[in-house]
Amino acid sequence: MRKHNAVLLGALMLSLGAISAPANSVEMIYGGFSKHIGVHEYDYEGETHKLNEVNPAIGIETEDGYGFAVMKNSYYKTSVLISKGWTTPIESWGDKWALGARIGAVTGYKDTPIGWAVLPFAQGELQYKVTDRWTMVLGYIPPVQDDYLGVFTLHGKIRF
Repeated sequence: MRKHNAVLLGALMLSLGAISAPANSVEMIYGGFSKHIGVHEYDYEGETHKLNEVNPAIGIETEDGYGFAVMKNSYYKTSVLISKGWTTPIESWGDKWALGARIGAVTGYKDTPIGWAVLPFAQGELQYKVTDRWTMVLGYIPPVQDDYLGVFTLHGKIRF
């Protein structure tokens, strides 16, 4: 599937979900940052590069957890992410904290050491509700390559 087809499919899926959802249940995803554990550079086609840890992103997430985002990945390529997430409050920590998980598919890794056009995506999340409309999300993506110990991510969400 070509990248633009994936973008159109994701936009269609989310627009259908947003049509049936109340207007205040859509969140804008923005961010973000990443911290690679164990590896800070990569070799590709005979050249060594530093991994990108500033990952501008924009996207949307519906109240029922469907998400679509476009971002700059760790290899300086544009990635498109289509995902589904779940969260549960951490009641013993108060009403501002939640644990979550997100699974889906992400593009943008074909011309990288990973070599795949589309990758499965999985991320554990710890969410903190700063205000009624603003949430910060600390994520952890498990390793997908040898020598990696995973990636911590940080991004925000604003509820409309």
